[in-house]
Amino acid sequence: MKIAIFDAAPYWSGGAERVYFCCRELKKLGHKIILCCLPTSRLNILLKDTVEIYNINPKFDIGLWSIFKVARIIINQRINILDVHSPKFYWICLLVSKIFNKKIIITRNVIYRKKGLKKIINKYLYKNCDHIITVSGQVKEVIVKDFKVEENKITTIYDCVNKKEFSENERLEIRDKIRGYYQIGKDTILLAIIARIEKIKGHDLVLKTVKMLIDKKIKVKLIIIGKEEDKIFCSKLKEYIKENKLENYIFFVGFKDNIEDYLIASDIIVSSSYFESMGKSILEGLFYNKPFVATKVGGLMELISEDYGIFVDAGDYMNLYSGILKVISNYGFYANNICNMNKEIFSVSRMVKEYEIVYKKIFYEK
Repeated sequence: MKIAIFDAAPYWSGGAERVYFCCRELKKLGHKIILCCLPTSRLNILLKDTVEIYNINPKFDIGLWSIFKVARIIINQRINILDVHSPKFYWICLLVSKIFNKKIIITRNVIYRKKGLKKIINKYLYKNCDHIITVSGQVKEVIVKDFKVEENKITTIYDCVNKKEFSENERLEIRDKIRGYYQIGKDTILLAIIARIEKIKGHDLVLKTVKMLIDKKIKVKLIIIGKEEDKIFCSKLKEYIKENKLENYIFFVGFKDNIEDYLIASDIIVSSSYFESMGKSILEGLFYNKPFVATKVGGLMELISEDYGIFVDAGDYMNLYSGILKVISNYGFYANNICNMNKEIFSVSRMVKEYEIVYKKIFYEK
C-alpha cells in the first residue's frame, strides 16, 4: 500500500514518536510511506534517510495553498490511504480524500470536548472519514458519545515503548554516573517527572510534594526532564524552589535524547498531569522496572494496574504525596511485580501491526 502520514506536532511528544515508529516500521514491512510534517519537526532529522518527506505548515484548517500541496502529493505519489495524526491536517486531508476518492484515517491522540457549532462541524468530520484510531478507550468513548460514531468505525491502538536494552552492569554504571553528577546518594529516593514544562503537566504540584517529603525528613530528590514550553510557568517553578531553599533537591535537566539513562537512575516515575492522552513516561519507566505515581487521566489505567504503582486524583498535591509515600513504603512489592510483568504490550511491532490491520481493512473495503 501507498500511505501518506500527516503530523503537525509543534514539539516532540508521544504522538510524534508514534508517527516516527509507524513510518519506520511500515516501510520495513514493504509499504510505500510518505510523511508530511512541519518544517521544524524533529521527524525531518529522524526519518530523513528512511522515507520521503514533505514539509507543509497549514495556517488554517482549510487553507487553499495547503490543499493544493497535499493534492499534488496524493496525485504524484499515487497514495491509497491518508493517515492524519494532527487536527491541523484533518479538514485539508478530508477534502482532498473526497475529491480524489482516497481512503482517510484520523488518528485521535487526545480528548477535546466540543460544544455548539464546533460539535456539529466535527460530527461531519468523523462521519465522513473512513476510520478513526484512538490511543485509548477513553478517547474512543468520547467520540462515540459526542459525535454518534459507530463503535466498529473506531479502533483503539495503544502506544508502544522502544528503549535500549542494558545489562545489569551497564545499568549500575549509568545509575552511578547520573546520580554522581547530581550528588544523589545511594540511599536517596530519586523521583523523575518527564514532560514538557507547562501548567497542564502539574509540575507545581510535584514541587509541593517534594517539599512535604523533605520536611518529613525523607531522603528524596527530583529531576525534571523536558523542554521549557511555558516560560512564565517555568519561572514560577524556579521562584518556588528558591523561596523554599530546594536548589539542592530539585534539578531541571532539559530535553534529553538519552532519556533511558535518567529512567535507569531514577527510583519512581511521577506523572502529575491534569490532562494526558496516555502518559508515555510511565510506560517507559515500567520498561526499566520503575514503579510510578500517576494521576487518573488518559488511557494508562486501561493498560496497566496498581500492581505496578499508584493512581491518584489529578490536581491535588496531597494525593501525590500520599501516593509517593505508599510506593516508597512498599517499593519491593511494586518492583518485583514489574519485573514479572509481560512487557510485550509495549512493543513497537505490536502497535504497527495493529495499524497495518486497519489499513488493510479499509483499503479492501468497497
